[in-house]
Amino acid sequence: MSDSDKENAVGSAKETSKDSATSTTDKGGVKKPADKKTKSGTSRAPGRADTTATSSASRRRTPQRQKPQKIKSDELNPVWWVPTMVTLMVVGLIWLVVCYLTQTDYPIPGISSWNLVVGFAAIMVGFLMTTRWR
Repeated sequence: MSDSDKENAVGSAKETSKDSATSTTDKGGVKKPADKKTKSGTSRAPGRADTTATSSASRRRTPQRQKPQKIKSDELNPVWWVPTMVTLMVVGLIWLVVCYLTQTDYPIPGISSWNLVVGFAAIMVGFLMTTRWR
């Protein structure tokens, strides 16, 4: 063997040991590059940037989360809200039934057809209260 053959053999042996340190072989015999070690000693996938070397000046500050403010519409209704709402609708219904049964003479004698307006107004106020119910 000549000197150049020996150098080639030694050089290829070095390359083989170098390749085996940086690559692995899967079941099909295809070589893959091995995971590189980061400065902290943990391995990372090939092609991924090393994020441990970033300076503190280049890091972004994360905005502090603000506490959610209480919105007025999120508040619950007072205790009297639902009974008042239901009472208005029921009283309005009863008012209209009495008005129709007495041919607009009662519940308030003398206002005749305005009894219908009073009954429907009570029902509408009760209905509008349902839209604000929480």
